[in-house]
Amino acid sequence: MRNSERGFILLMTFIVMSVLTAVAISYLHMTVVRTRALSSEPATDKAFWLAEAGMQQYAYLLKTDEEYRNDYPTFTGTLGGGTYTVQLLSIDTGPETTYYLESTGTIGGISKSITQSVAVIAGSDAFEYAVHAGDGFSTWWSDVDVNGNYDSNETDLPVVDLSYYEGIADHVLTGNQNVSAGTYSGIYYVKGDVTFNDNVTVNGSVIVEGSVDANWERNITINATSPYPAIIANGNISFWRTEDITINGLIYAGADGSGDVNFSVSEDVDITGTIVAAGDISMNFCDNMNIDYDGGILIDPPPGIVTETTLTLGEDWSG
Repeated sequence: MRNSERGFILLMTFIVMSVLTAVAISYLHMTVVRTRALSSEPATDKAFWLAEAGMQQYAYLLKTDEEYRNDYPTFTGTLGGGTYTVQLLSIDTGPETTYYLESTGTIGGISKSITQSVAVIAGSDAFEYAVHAGDGFSTWWSDVDVNGNYDSNETDLPVVDLSYYEGIADHVLTGNQNVSAGTYSGIYYVKGDVTFNDNVTVNGSVIVEGSVDANWERNITINATSPYPAIIANGNISFWRTEDITINGLIYAGADGSGDVNFSVSEDVDITGTIVAAGDISMNFCDNMNIDYDGGILIDPPPGIVTETTLTLGEDWSG
């Protein structure tokens, strides 16, 4: 074989070997990249589920732990070799408090974050008492007999859905109402204030967006039909300087968070049920006033009133 032919064969062999080497190196590189990608996918999934687990855990704490509802500390946990951290981003307060949360799961150096809102309505033990006041409860210089427990300076108030009562009411009245002597039956929903005069009997419920005033009046009877309340008002309920008053059922002032109950300077008052106020409950300078707790209100609470803590996960989840 001539030298020129031998040189050509060597050149072609070198070229072929170079191409094969390049292909092999490329294949090895692709294999390494794919292997790394495959190994990172489970870690990403695990990080996601860790974040989801953290979100669910924090939602549970918001429902069951008052500290988290009031102070909302950052929460960190471990699970399956990874960690999750949940923190509050912002909050909207009200009868229904909405917490906007971010949860981050981390495992093997890979992190995944999700955000979601959680709406909470805090429960209340108000119906365990004959008298439950958000601020003070006073009976100065009074002959008041409370047959049941009472508490004051409490912030855990039941949340009332007034729209529920507007929807089921037998009578929906717009504007302030002056109730003259007579007998009335059914559920009355009033978009305004209510003023009672002498000699009024209501066999049913009075639900008021404003306040209830029966000052200086006498001979008023309200008999609620179980399980519905006797009186609910967004504002105050005042029976100041009244006489011969009988109320059977729940009395609740300040359903929107601000309202007092006042029975001061009254006599011959009989109440069977529970009195709840967001503000003060006053029974000062009263004569012959009796309050008998009705445990049936606790066992079978009025509909449209939330007494147990409820939680709703928002549909604004992102991750």
